Amino acid sequence: MTTQWARRQAQSNELLDAVQGVADWAERNRAAAVGGAILLVLLAGVAPMLFSKSRRASEASWTEFAMAQAYARAGRPADAVALNTRIGQEHPGSLAAGYGELLTADILFDQGRFKDAAEVYRRLAESQADKSLSTLALAGLGHSLEAAGDYKAAAETDQRFLDGHPDHPLASATHASLARSLERMGQADKAHAALERMSFLYPESYWAAWAKARLKK
Repeated sequence: MTTQWARRQAQSNELLDAVQGVADWAERNRAAAVGGAILLVLLAGVAPMLFSKSRRASEASWTEFAMAQAYARAGRPADAVALNTRIGQEHPGSLAAGYGELLTADILFDQGRFKDAAEVYRRLAESQADKSLSTLALAGLGHSLEAAGDYKAAAETDQRFLDGHPDHPLASATHASLARSLERMGQADKAHAALERMSFLYPESYWAAWAKARLKK
C-alpha cells in the first residue's frame, strides 16, 4: 500500500496546504489585505516561505521514513517498525508519521498478523488528517479484514472504498477482495455480479482476466 507515489502525493499536499492557509488568512483579514496586489504578494511570496519552513521542519521525518522503507525492502521489518514508531514519537501528527504507520500496517499484513494490521489501518482510515493516507488505509483495512476471515466487515469496507474512490489505482484489487468475500459468505449471485463488473470496468487488465477466469468456474 505504501508507495513512492503516495509519498510524493503527501509532499505535494503540504504545498497546497501552505497556499490554502495564506488564502484563508487573506479571506479572514480582507481589510488588511487591501487590493488584489497585496493578495498576490501574499500568495507568491509568503506562501513559498511558509512552505519552505514547513518543508525544512519535515525533512528529517521524511528521511527517516525513507530509511524505514529501505529496512522493509531489505527484509528487516522489525527495524522498519521500530523506526516508524520513533517517527511517530519525534514528529507526532506529521504526514511522515502517518505514512510510517501505514508501512507498519503493511508489514503486519505481510507477517500474517491480519487483525493487528486491521487495527492500524482502521485508525488511519478514520483519520481526517490526510485524504490520500486515509484512502490507502481504507483499502488496506478491507484486505486485512478479508484475510482475517471477517468477510462481512471486509465486504462492507471494500464497498465503502469503491463507492468513494471508484477510479483509485487500488480499486481493481479492492473489487477482487469484495468478490472473494461475497463468495466466502455464500452470496454467489452478488459475487458473480461483482466479477462481471470487474471484467467490464477493467478491460485488458490482469484483474479482468482474473474475474473472467473465476466466472468460468
